[in-house]
Amino acid sequence: MTCSYDYLKEDWNHKTYIIYAFVLNYMLPLVIVMFFYSQIVKAVITHEASLKAQAKKMNVESLRSNIVSRKNKSHKISLKTRTNFLSKGFQG
Repeated sequence: MTCSYDYLKEDWNHKTYIIYAFVLNYMLPLVIVMFFYSQIVKAVITHEASLKAQAKKMNVESLRSNIVSRKNKSHKISLKTRTNFLSKGFQG
């Protein structure tokens, strides 16, 4: 008994086990993650549309304040700095 797949054997038992493992260990979690991620994206798009409609009713360009945009810029700069630092660290 071993913990690895025996992919060199050609009998039906080994082939079905590899197919079973591929579907249940890789494809099923991937499909579940993709489904729920798409639901999150759909909810965000719907929320953005409702915010845009509310801003239009109030005759303003956007309901977001400048504070949010400054925070986003700060986070982007921080993320770029961290990414640059990590990439230099991995290069050696």
